Amino acid sequence: LETIDLYQKAPENKPVDVFEFISHNFPMVGFTEPNTLNREFIISVIEYNPKKTKIPIHLNLKVRKNSKYEEDYTNLDVWVSQKNYLPVKMTAETTQGDLNQLKWENLKINKKLENKVFTIETPDHFSKNIHPLKEKAK
Repeated sequence: LETIDLYQKAPENKPVDVFEFISHNFPMVGFTEPNTLNREFIISVIEYNPKKTKIPIHLNLKVRKNSKYEEDYTNLDVWVSQKNYLPVKMTAETTQGDLNQLKWENLKINKKLENKVFTIETPDHFSKNIHPLKEKAK
C-alpha cells in the first residue's frame, strides 16, 4: 500500500513508560511490578532449583477472570533467569489456541539509547496518515 499510519498514543508532554505501554497488549513479565501481575494472573512455580542457578525459574501464569488480558490470553509459561531475574523465554497461549513464543538473549540493562533509534524513516513515495491522540470522553 506504500502508506504509513502514525498514531499518537500519549500526550507530547506526558511520555509513557515503554513497558507500561506494551503491557496494555502483552504481559511484560520481568518488567512489571509483581503486585500488578498477581492481580492479572494466578502464578505458580513449575520448576525452581536455587542450587542450579543456570536453570531458569519456570513460572505458569493463568489469566484471572476479569483480567485485562482475559480476551487475549488464557495461559503463559515464563522462564526467568536466576542470574538477573529477567525473562529468557515466554510462551503465551491465546484465547484462540495459538501459541506465541518469545526468546530474549543478551539482554542489556539500562543501556542508553540514542533518539535516532525511535525515528521512523519513510520513503519519499509513501503517503502518511497521521492520527492524533483521541481525547477520552468525560
